[in-house]
Amino acid sequence: MIDGVTGLICKERNSITAIIQDSDSGLSGKKVYLDLSSVGLGDHITPFSCLQSGSSWSCKWEVFSVSDSFQDGATIPVGISNPSQDDAGNFFAYGGSLVYDGEEPKVGSYSIVAS
Repeated sequence: MIDGVTGLICKERNSITAIIQDSDSGLSGKKVYLDLSSVGLGDHITPFSCLQSGSSWSCKWEVFSVSDSFQDGATIPVGISNPSQDDAGNFFAYGGSLVYDGEEPKVGSYSIVAS
């Protein structure tokens, strides 16, 4: 859960976007690191992009897969790790978690309608 929102992570095609407020120096140096060590992907993953919109920066990590060894509903810690820093060298970190969704959708019924 990050800021009261339950995010989901699955086996394939995951992406994570972090919205970071920095109205001064910014994050154009992309020294923002995602910690995905809990899924075996390392703790200093650099973003694909960091784009500014006003005083907010949208940093995006895409597309990655995780092990299917997690049980459906497992809580997986993720976060922005040290030594993340803005362009002025101010360090920051942020912790959160995602829920693993490993269960296939089930079709209860369907119908075919001729048109």
